[in-house]
Amino acid sequence: MDGVRLSENCAIVLFLIDKYDETGTFGGKPGSPLRANLYKWCAICSPIDDSFSKKEEDIEKKKARWNKYNDIFTNGLGSNLYFGGNEFSAVDIVVGCTLQNIARFIKFTQPLQNYLSLLDSRDSFQKTFPKEPTTVDPFFTLWE
Repeated sequence: MDGVRLSENCAIVLFLIDKYDETGTFGGKPGSPLRANLYKWCAICSPIDDSFSKKEEDIEKKKARWNKYNDIFTNGLGSNLYFGGNEFSAVDIVVGCTLQNIARFIKFTQPLQNYLSLLDSRDSFQKTFPKEPTTVDPFFTLWE
């Protein structure tokens, strides 16, 4: 992307928002409540992504670590459909990727299970993570 190489979920999402979301409808304009919410969830999700990617660590340590975050995520979702309210936004790419990455280790609360099912039902998710192998580029299908 323009000679920029990024690998962290939040960095990729923030870069794409800055570059392509000119109206601020998906990631909020800088200084807006939607953008502030995106920054908040990036700050929460990044350490989780890092800590769960440690392959040598025992599964029980990962589960114990999640217990510290479970209420934060469940309360953050609240009664909304998505983490940014009732509209899918960039926040849901950040949070959804984090939750999907740790789902193999964790049994989520029912609201978070419902949230992940809602994300799984999106056409863009199914194109990005098809049941059959494909060559679809996951970074761009999420934006549809």
